[in-house]
Order: sequence, then C-alpha cells, then structure tokens
Amino acid sequence: MFFAHLAWAVAVCWAVAAGALALYGLAVGYGMRAAILHDWLYSTALLPRIDCDAVLSRAMRSGDGTARWRTFLFWAGVRLGGSSRYGQL
Repeated sequence: MFFAHLAWAVAVCWAVAAGALALYGLAVGYGMRAAILHDWLYSTALLPRIDCDAVLSRAMRSGDGTARWRTFLFWAGVRLGGSSRYGQL
C-alpha cells in the first residue's frame, strides 16, 4: 500500500517537473535586451515598479518582436516575483 502512494507522488513530481521544463523551453532565449533594461530599472528604482514592468513588456514586443503570449509570461513572472528585488543593487 505504501508503494502505491509513493508511485503516485513520484508521478505527480515528474508531471510538475515536465511542465516546468516545457515552460522554461518556451521562454528561454527571448527578451535578453529587454530583461537587461528591466533589471537596470529595477536596481535603480528610477520608475515605479509597475512602470518598469510595462517597459519590459513594451521592449519585448517592439524591440525584440516577441510574441504576445511569451511577453505575458515574462510580465507575469516579474509582477509575481519581482517585488522583493525592486530597488536593490
């Protein structure tokens, strides 16, 4: 019985890992210039955080020609996880 529960947990872990790897594969290699600009704006705090994130989105769309759905992944990532790094060098 224990091994049946363990097998289920292992399958769930593999599914989560495969999903994370697929998401990484969709995003890797895009928006490097926009990300560097965004990181500089975050570290200097010259603009409010929401404006820094909007600059990232606009720079990816206009400068790099990144697809809207991929730009949204980056934007959502910085909106969800960027607050702790804003204004820090």
